[in-house]
Amino acid sequence: FYIFLGVLIFVLSFIVYVYFTKTPYFETFLAWSRSNLILFVTIVLILKIIGVVYPPLPSAIFTIGAIPILGWLPAYLLDLTGSIIAGTIDYFLGKKYGFPLLNKIFDKQVIQKLKNLKIKPNREIESVIVLRTLLGGVLLEAVYYGAGLLNIKFQNFIVGAVVSHAILGVPTFLIGETIFKSRNALIS
Repeated sequence: FYIFLGVLIFVLSFIVYVYFTKTPYFETFLAWSRSNLILFVTIVLILKIIGVVYPPLPSAIFTIGAIPILGWLPAYLLDLTGSIIAGTIDYFLGKKYGFPLLNKIFDKQVIQKLKNLKIKPNREIESVIVLRTLLGGVLLEAVYYGAGLLNIKFQNFIVGAVVSHAILGVPTFLIGETIFKSRNALIS
């Protein structure tokens, strides 16, 4: 149910965003954002963090929305920063509050998958990378909360989260930039 709700919220948010870019208010928003860049970046970063800590909110839509104002690379760096800060919060919340908290956020299937995970101590970084890469689009928050819950060492969690974000994020942003700028028809 939560996955469906998350996808629905993301799709609706994206539709509203696309509609907004076609209105005359978008130019006013662009001008305001560029003249108040620090405030704009701070607001997007906070929204990104809230969206990852509270899974029903679509965290990716905020950084996607920042692309026209910031550009592709700064938007990716903002996405990375927000994801790592929020991942750190999720990690420590999962570590401190465990399954009672996760039962309030995720459905029973996700909780059961987390309970069944067995991670070898010498494979923590690789485990975070694989889980984040394979499940990151759908269950990113579960991986972040679960890392704390499964007692993965924090430094291993951070390294795995940053590497996996690069594995997913860099190609996604590069492909998106190529498609929207139509520089290379074959790649697009």
